[in-house]
Amino acid sequence: MKVTVFYDGDMHGCPWIVSSYVKSEDATEAIYTGNNVPYIGPTKVSSDCSAIPLDPYDVSWNENTVVHNKIVRMQSTGAVIEQTLPTYLMEGGKLCDGSKYDERGAYCRFVAQQMTFSTSGCDDAKVTVTPEPQPITSRQRHDMKLRVDTTAQQPIDATCRFTYILNMY
Repeated sequence: MKVTVFYDGDMHGCPWIVSSYVKSEDATEAIYTGNNVPYIGPTKVSSDCSAIPLDPYDVSWNENTVVHNKIVRMQSTGAVIEQTLPTYLMEGGKLCDGSKYDERGAYCRFVAQQMTFSTSGCDDAKVTVTPEPQPITSRQRHDMKLRVDTTAQQPIDATCRFTYILNMY
């Protein structure tokens, strides 16, 4: 099945991007099982704008400078403790702020919308990290929700690994 989308207005120049995905439901599944869990396909991004070089872009733990590694120290409470760690898109070592409605902000949103993220998890089951994506109009890319179970009151030394991939179509 081919779907064609037309926009009959002024595109206001580049950059612009269209994201689309397919949602599919099986009506017979609902009839026979009472369940109707839709399949949602991967998001596809499209644009007629020229691709831009991704070399100057990076992801950081700090909004003022590029930082790839972060050490977090938390005090055990004998319960589950949480901390939020934001990540930022950087361009040329400076914050790429998608909340700015100027040309640079437009390109920050353009790049941010095409980023993919994956996590390899943490090497200690007492430590979990859940990424919460932020809107492309935010200064941040994700809020990483760090959760540590300190009920055993033992020292915990864990490493968590993340991968950001900067794509261009």
